[in-house]
Amino acid sequence: MPFRSILFLALLLTPFAPCAAQSDSKTPAPEPAAPAEADPSAERRATLLADLHALEAESKELLKPIDAASAKAELAAAAWTLDRAWAEALLREALVLTFPAEVDRARLRDRPIGAPLVFGPAEDRARGRVRRRVYEIARRDREFARELGETEAREMGKVEEVSTLTAMASAAAEEGRLEEAGELILRAAESEPTLVSVGDTINQVALHDRALADRLALSYIERLRRLPLGVFTERNQTALRLPLSFALLLRPDNYPFPDGKTAPAAGREVVRAYVSFIVDTMTRIEQSGGDLTQMNVFITTVWPNMMQYAPEYAGQLAALERASRRQGQAAPPLRTFNELKTAYDPDRRYEERVKTARQTKDPLQLEVAASAAMSRNEFEEARKLIALMQDGDTKTRLAEEVNTKESLYLLGKGDLAGAERLARQLNSVADITHAFPPLVRRLAKDGDAGRAALLADEAGRLLRAAAEKSNSNDSFIPTALAPLAGAVRIYKQSRALEGMSEVALAVEPIAPQSALDLIDALVETAAKARVTSELGNPNFNPEAFARLSARDAGRVRSAAARLEDRLQRIAALAAVARAEAERLEKEGKKKKATP
Repeated sequence: MPFRSILFLALLLTPFAPCAAQSDSKTPAPEPAAPAEADPSAERRATLLADLHALEAESKELLKPIDAASAKAELAAAAWTLDRAWAEALLREALVLTFPAEVDRARLRDRPIGAPLVFGPAEDRARGRVRRRVYEIARRDREFARELGETEAREMGKVEEVSTLTAMASAAAEEGRLEEAGELILRAAESEPTLVSVGDTINQVALHDRALADRLALSYIERLRRLPLGVFTERNQTALRLPLSFALLLRPDNYPFPDGKTAPAAGREVVRAYVSFIVDTMTRIEQSGGDLTQMNVFITTVWPNMMQYAPEYAGQLAALERASRRQGQAAPPLRTFNELKTAYDPDRRYEERVKTARQTKDPLQLEVAASAAMSRNEFEEARKLIALMQDGDTKTRLAEEVNTKESLYLLGKGDLAGAERLARQLNSVADITHAFPPLVRRLAKDGDAGRAALLADEAGRLLRAAAEKSNSNDSFIPTALAPLAGAVRIYKQSRALEGMSEVALAVEPIAPQSALDLIDALVETAAKARVTSELGNPNFNPEAFARLSARDAGRVRSAAARLEDRLQRIAALAAVARAEAERLEKEGKKKKATP
């Protein structure tokens, strides 16, 4: 029966309500149903998504693939809680855009285990930075991150795969996800175990769990045992990288991380397993008639560890050392740790270096000696050595560096007044960026809003003046590394915007108005000093825009929109959108949790 007929029949069968003439009681007419209340959160999410799609459309105007990749990554970070499928699609596109040309990828894929590493142009390192950002976002979903990693491995080869896996493992270890870090490390070891980053990342785990790190080290050694003997006999970089990797792994106290932390030493079982691996591998090579010379260095570097934990191998290792010497090579000194300490007394070597520098007044000797003095926190000695140098850029930069390092040293000792006094003497963007943010963070932590705000304002003034004076990157490159300056210094422009964003983040918790002023100063400096994005880097930390949007969203969004460089503007506006999307996500979870 047609719907209209059914409806008509239903109306006929429904009893009529009495009219006013039939009854004294009045039945009010039913009130119209109220329209469903609009969800402001849903509306805001829809608006944010529309804004992000508009930014994606604008990003198509970016001509360089690396810039487009960077923009897509920041848009994906903002869209992650709004439209996961779209965010993942953006990250897939961003990853592919970081790949070099196919002819270069083919060479990377064909590189055998142990092959020499070839450092490409600065753009390769910039691509790596954008890829790390892609994985930083993607690792919120382990399976999706694994998918991206498999794509990269297929396209870029083992070295890039290990670089990505160890970076992800390091981040997981730092965040306390140790089992995940271990899985990533073992995948890296399976791919290309001769790379130094494998051992170094195991030490990252050891900072939190030495027993787990030892189990990973034992699995790592077992992976090495499965390698073809040719990896250890051919003239490649295995003999350079593996001994260094295990030097880091067995005695991490000799190689502190950049923040000064050191992991406990590897356990006895790990040392014995490594010594056994060396003996067994060299014995197999000898029995097969192979060339042992490439493995000679393994013995000299492991000898003191062997003498401490596996002295019963001394006879075998000594015989293998003799068999692996090149013709005419002198017998190397095989020493225990105590003998090494006596033979290479660091205090005596330092004193000799300083003495030689003072006597010769050789510029390079003075520079190296001054750097050695700084590494020992002997700052006055460093200044005396620098004073002996001829006037010039190197002398000026070393004088800045000693002030920066002493400022950070005094900060660590709790002498905030001394640290501040030295920080205020700095002029270079690189040194201001190193010294001011940690000092401001400490003042904020101590609740000293006034000093934190004053110091943040001073940092902004100094950075702006330095950028307007020179648009170039003034990071100091030691003379010994000058031939590699192009590879060491990826970005050519001033790092002033980066410094401003880091100071803003440092001061925001206690003096948000100063932080907001720094955001405005950043935008003005970008325009006046012509500091633009570069190789996919907006040249500032977008997190400053994200964090400060919680303080004054309108002001921060307006500042972001005033950025003239397209990638800078997209990165900043995406950061503002990301912060709001994450706030909406938290509010939604809170409402669901509230009964």
